[in-house]
Amino acid sequence: PIDFGIALKGMMQQAAGNQVESASSSAASEGASMLQSGEDSGKAREDPLKGVKTMITNLIDALQQEQNEEKKKQAFCAEQEAKAAESATKARGNLKTKEQQKRWAENAVLDLQAEINFLNTEVDRLKRTLSAGKSDLDAEKKRIEDEGKNHKQTNTIGEKAMEVLKTHCGKEPAGTCGTIVGGLGKVADELKVLDEFLAKYVLDFAKITEAQKDEIEKTLKTQEPALAEANTNYNRRKDEFAQLNLDVQNAKNAIGLAGEAESALDKSCGQEVHSLEDVVARRKEEIRQMKTAIAVLDGEAFR
Repeated sequence: PIDFGIALKGMMQQAAGNQVESASSSAASEGASMLQSGEDSGKAREDPLKGVKTMITNLIDALQQEQNEEKKKQAFCAEQEAKAAESATKARGNLKTKEQQKRWAENAVLDLQAEINFLNTEVDRLKRTLSAGKSDLDAEKKRIEDEGKNHKQTNTIGEKAMEVLKTHCGKEPAGTCGTIVGGLGKVADELKVLDEFLAKYVLDFAKITEAQKDEIEKTLKTQEPALAEANTNYNRRKDEFAQLNLDVQNAKNAIGLAGEAESALDKSCGQEVHSLEDVVARRKEEIRQMKTAIAVLDGEAFR
């Protein structure tokens, strides 16, 4: 930067010296000048302060150039500070958004995990119930079949006993033989009724088991796809959650970088930006004073 005070003082001293020298030389050559007045009348009188004025003009141009450069730097720094502030604001907003998305994804993962646990438990229970229903039906059929065999054996024994009694007591036994034969016949009739009931019971049990089986299979047809979908969504949400963890870390890193950029910019521009307005104002005043100096040298300030 140009030291305005030293430059102007030097030029003014040079201007004063030029004026003294000009006055002395003018007195010594006044006679000769008068003799040649006719010859010099057509020539313009040379300005003894022309060099000083030129130096001041050049100094004004240099100051104006410095002023323009300072204005450009001020504008550049202000622009960069605005961009850095905007970048930091965006980084903080992005971090807030990513953290919120991360919380949502985490809650979704937990909800899906709970849903998967419930569906797994329900599907397992239905499958166990389906398997148990078939096992229970098979066991009940086997039990009824065995009971029917026992009834048949009991009837066979009763029939043989009645034949023996009729052989010893006659075809229409009376008394004790008659009572025994009658009792055996009653047992046979009751066993027949019981066998008919058990046959019907097995059919009803099988119908109930089949209806239960149909209902369970129908429920499984909806639960198993729901479980598969829940697992798919769970895996997708886990991937999203993992990515959002990275996004949150990247957003935090971006905030750190934005802060570093602001600090670096503040070191290079911060204090200068705040003082540049004063510098520009001083340059304007210096240029004004320079122009006034030229006007003084030209005598314009006294016209």
